[in-house]
Amino acid sequence: MAYMDDMRTWAQQLPYRGRWEDHEKTNWLISSPFREDRHPSFSIDLVKRTCLDRASGEKMLLSEFCQALGIEEPSRQDGKSLPSRRDDETTQAEKNRGYIQDVWNSAAPAPADFPYLQRKQVPPHSCRTCFDRNMADQVLLVPAYNASGELVGLERIPATQGQDKKHLKQKKGACHLIGTVSEGKPVYVAEGYATAASLHLITGQPVAVAFTCWNIEAVCRIFKDRHKAEPYACPDAGDAGKIAATQCRSAGFQVVELPPESRNGLDWNDVHVEQGIETARALFRDRWAVAQAESVWLSREEEKISILDLVEAPSPGSAQRPEKIWHFPRKHLNLVAADPGMGKSILMTKVASDLSIGAPVLGMIAEPVRKTLYLNGECGKDYFNWRFKASGWKYLDDNFQVVHQEVLSDKGVDLDLDTPQGRKNLENLLHSNTPDLLIIDSLPAFSDEDLNDGKAQNEICKHLKTLATKYNLAVVLITHLRKRRLQDQGTEPTLSEIQGSNAGAKLCNVALVIYE
Repeated sequence: MAYMDDMRTWAQQLPYRGRWEDHEKTNWLISSPFREDRHPSFSIDLVKRTCLDRASGEKMLLSEFCQALGIEEPSRQDGKSLPSRRDDETTQAEKNRGYIQDVWNSAAPAPADFPYLQRKQVPPHSCRTCFDRNMADQVLLVPAYNASGELVGLERIPATQGQDKKHLKQKKGACHLIGTVSEGKPVYVAEGYATAASLHLITGQPVAVAFTCWNIEAVCRIFKDRHKAEPYACPDAGDAGKIAATQCRSAGFQVVELPPESRNGLDWNDVHVEQGIETARALFRDRWAVAQAESVWLSREEEKISILDLVEAPSPGSAQRPEKIWHFPRKHLNLVAADPGMGKSILMTKVASDLSIGAPVLGMIAEPVRKTLYLNGECGKDYFNWRFKASGWKYLDDNFQVVHQEVLSDKGVDLDLDTPQGRKNLENLLHSNTPDLLIIDSLPAFSDEDLNDGKAQNEICKHLKTLATKYNLAVVLITHLRKRRLQDQGTEPTLSEIQGSNAGAKLCNVALVIYE
């Protein structure tokens, strides 16, 4: 009796919604983990320890089911597990691999107009096509490679809509990589091919197909251990995805989940196809930010920091007045705002030039030599350089470094403040250049977020404040004022007139407003 109770518990803990088919609770019915199965048709007989896919007629041992999905097989009544293959395991694996390789070698490169790819609006990243006799249809072949780069499985996706996918041979520890992975850089891991291909379009980063939610953690581990990359799990919405997300978090991987209110089974390809690529990108940025915040919280949890440990009394004895870079204190976010055409960019360029040589800033009070990193997105590189030629301003190369958005775009390098790669690149710049002053000219040039989106702008400004503290620098964000009403012209502008949501005005330390 205890044995069957253990078997029932094992079945109910599978990350697929199921139900009992009999009063004795010996047959557990779930959606097939090997194909799309909206109407559960995969039966597990706990007494006979066998599985039956009623849609395809395919049978397998429970041990084979567990091996294919990379899960632990429940013990038999005698306390032992059944072998995963009835023949010699190594010999059978070699036979399987040879057959898979033959199928793959005989297939043709997948065309972009393959029906499935057209429906999903994604390209054929190294996939192939062939006619599958068992499925009686032309199929898209998605290769599954193990950690050593060996072809160990094939996913077959039929051209005809409504037919189910089928996976041939191994899934466990196997994946299909879209893009090129690099050490220390992000790689996203999704369940299905279309989801991964959409994520590649959304993020511009490498994405791996894990083929099933059960395999996401294993694939994340491969990229972490073998490639020293930074894996992010991206499961589908729903019960199975939640379980996969929990497993990945427990293993120490970051998880980018769809919004909690998403319908069961929703994935990033659904968002891409139904709402458009730009909406999908905006949603992903939002969910990625949630994952980052969660990661910070979890790291603090691991450090066992109690909120009670953070309560303290004022400590005037150890206090120091924040050092200022001209008017801007270190470890703070600051704003420079003005109407378009007022010369705020020219002003800050001149300030940075004077600071680079220790000259009196703007011909007034002398300041110590300071190093500036200037992110220029408001004008072209040539025009920026022409300002120096026309004015004759003096500066020291080592203390005045510039990154031009024009050049970034031409080279395909991301420095946006609302993308994972952009933030990582900015931190690399700050770490290597160690500036005293970071000037961002301007926010719209380095972010695609809506300026009126208070939540998004607040998150960006908080991130900039974090960088200011982490790298002990003053951050200056150049922004615009709203167009003023006629009756307000001639009066001093207020902080409420700064363009956008005013998140920067609320979080900044110094706001320098230029007006006539």
